[in-house]
Amino acid sequence: MICIVGGGASGLLVAANLQRHAPHLEFTLVEPRSLGGIAYSTTDPVHLLNVRAAKMSAWVDRPDDFVKWAKVPADSFAQRRVYGEYLRSLVDARRVVKSRAMSITVDGAVMLDNGQRMEASSVVFAMGHLASQTAGAPAWGEFPAAALTAPRIVILGTGLTCVDVLLSLDARGYRGSIDVVSRHGWFPAAHQREVVAARIPSWPRSFASARSVITAAREHVEGGVSWQSGIDGIRTKVAGIWASLSTVEKARFIRHAATVWNTLRHRVPADVAERIAEWQRQGRLHIHLGRVEEATDRRVRLRHAGQTKLLEGLVIDALGPSSRQHPLIESLIADGRAQPGPLNLGVLADTFGAIVDRRGEPSSKLFTLGPLLRGQLWETTAIPEIATQAEALARRLMLRV
Repeated sequence: MICIVGGGASGLLVAANLQRHAPHLEFTLVEPRSLGGIAYSTTDPVHLLNVRAAKMSAWVDRPDDFVKWAKVPADSFAQRRVYGEYLRSLVDARRVVKSRAMSITVDGAVMLDNGQRMEASSVVFAMGHLASQTAGAPAWGEFPAAALTAPRIVILGTGLTCVDVLLSLDARGYRGSIDVVSRHGWFPAAHQREVVAARIPSWPRSFASARSVITAAREHVEGGVSWQSGIDGIRTKVAGIWASLSTVEKARFIRHAATVWNTLRHRVPADVAERIAEWQRQGRLHIHLGRVEEATDRRVRLRHAGQTKLLEGLVIDALGPSSRQHPLIESLIADGRAQPGPLNLGVLADTFGAIVDRRGEPSSKLFTLGPLLRGQLWETTAIPEIATQAEALARRLMLRV
């Protein structure tokens, strides 16, 4: 029996591929929360995909599957709740166990929080990101009812989670003042209104430094194409570029360029970007630069350029994913059955998803995909990449049975 730990997009796509290509195989998906993960379990209609529908198919060989299923235009940004329904429709609900995986025994059994021991021939770790949690602040993405009557709201972070919170507040008629706290003050960039084919650069196989990558990217984007097209073209080569950099250069990239990359890469629909800009022009939305030193549910103290500032209001944590290891992965690393990925991001695996142990040997029972491979792939959170990984991993698991 194959046990898939995690019911977000990664876990659902592995399960869907097993169900489609090997319906005779026994597998179970373990997830205590709503299927779809943080991104696709939302029920709010104002939360949209940040990738056009044409690129969101679950199947590598059927690129228009989601467009046909949802009956939406290929160039549209569909509601995320609809995409969550699509993913859930691909997996037989009888294969799902609503429980939490607590540990993995040495012989590969999965121990659940209800005391059940689940014997497994293979275990797939498909957990997504852990949420960032600012000490004293509410849980990541939490949207308390009191927010709608609060005269002032303080949101931590300016990424995609912040955009979700802003859209939800606006849709529910909130008209108070909103302070947004960020070290850099950048909201996600906007997609072009019309679809433009990505221009794939002709680059060398490897780079000596993070600076050389940035220089090449700048030259490509300045070569007569839109920067959005340039970023999308670069994206197809990110895994190879990342692998060519030393650990020191990877760390340098994260320190100096990751924020810029994420701002340009993880974009929002143009209409959404324009609404945020309009709220700023109207004086409804204020950005404060700084590092959070202290946060409670009603107050934030931040520091910027040697100065301390206090912001008061109902606090919402929208800082997004954390780089912390998942507890299950921590336990595998501690007993030598796994080793962390570069820069301690996620876990190390071979090209087919088998987790690599302390001795450098790929496991015959433990596998992973998606965000847990960020350390060695960097770009591994979007559906096109995860769908490809899920199909390849499912086929590998099929051969082992």
